[in-house]
Amino acid sequence: MYELYGWSLLNGNLGNEYVGTFRTPLVRIDPSFPIVPQKRNLFTIFLLPQRNEDLANWIKANLSEWQAGQIVKKLPDRDGDWILLYGTCHQMMSEKHADIYLKWNALLIQKDISPDKVDPEYVEFPREYNHAFLGELSWRELIDTQTDFTEDNASILVKYCFSEWTTKRFKYKNLVCLSSEICQMLELTFDIDRLAYIFANEEVSASFICDDSTFFFLRKDIVDKLLKMKKSYLYIQMEEHRSITGKLPPNIEEPEMCYN
Repeated sequence: MYELYGWSLLNGNLGNEYVGTFRTPLVRIDPSFPIVPQKRNLFTIFLLPQRNEDLANWIKANLSEWQAGQIVKKLPDRDGDWILLYGTCHQMMSEKHADIYLKWNALLIQKDISPDKVDPEYVEFPREYNHAFLGELSWRELIDTQTDFTEDNASILVKYCFSEWTTKRFKYKNLVCLSSEICQMLELTFDIDRLAYIFANEEVSASFICDDSTFFFLRKDIVDKLLKMKKSYLYIQMEEHRSITGKLPPNIEEPEMCYN
């Protein structure tokens, strides 16, 4: 079947997924053979109500101040300040009838654009590499042949999906990477075994990935360098979604879902 697909592709009978590559959804092996690190969590904070009686108050609360406090952080075993460019955190407990989802997403905005004019809905993750090879993400410009989408200047990140490869990749569903344009501009290389970007022989990125959360940080001096080169500023989009799950116990008034 692979031979037939290759013959059809080379003879123009089938389209290729990315311009200038031999790439197909049938691929099952990443030839860069990344060693996927063990899962690790950044936070141990419990975000759900302690008792069912607290649901009514919990659904009306928000964590915007706490979320903002995670954007510039000191990280374990690392010096200096680190900037959170992307993060998600999801917690739910059926016995508490509660579900919460938090998200952080950094956008690169030109200085002459006012923050109140930014519409993040159309610039979030314009590219998702479902059949990319991890070793090429820092240098190859993968152009999708199946869409007419043009990458927006606001995009810093792309999403790499492991789920299309072997079952060993299911340890992570996906991870977040810098766009190849940003990597080349900052002269960063990507260590596929550590899932980290390298500059001057130092790790300048950090990923924390586990079953219910994903966080991607870049060292502050590298972010500052990027902002200066692009004459831009960071716009941090924060989202918080709370909802009630399942059937509530008797005598508890059902609150409405909350989206901040």
